[in-house]
Amino acid sequence: MKKTALLAAAAIIALSAPAFAADVAVGADVKTNTKVETSTNQKSNGGYEEKRNVTTESKDAAGTATTESSKAKVEVDENGNAVKSVETKASVDPKGLMNQETTKTTYKEELKDGKKKVHKVKKVNGKTTVDEESTINTTTGQPAE
Repeated sequence: MKKTALLAAAAIIALSAPAFAADVAVGADVKTNTKVETSTNQKSNGGYEEKRNVTTESKDAAGTATTESSKAKVEVDENGNAVKSVETKASVDPKGLMNQETTKTTYKEELKDGKKKVHKVKKVNGKTTVDEESTINTTTGQPAE
């Protein structure tokens, strides 16, 4: 009976060791640095401009470097017309493998005269994978002409 209990305990420990190892690898040392800049400016014509930049850099125990940045900007004029734009860039560079991947996404939304124009572009390693543009009538919610 003792032999069976010892074999069962040994099997549990042997099978759970990889799970514990994965926890250690995931929870390993990751160095992260984040920088945030925000500004809001009131315009003399009654509108305003707001900007927010966020940059995060990290490196894990395996040496993989990750950089993410985003720039958001909102401009509103005295008539309530608005331009919103967001640009994001993410780069993942595994150590020593010469296979860095960079993804850049831009999103721009213009609200003017009751119409909302949206333009989205996504590039992976310099190649455009998404390029969409649409215009919507904000009153009806239908596509505008």
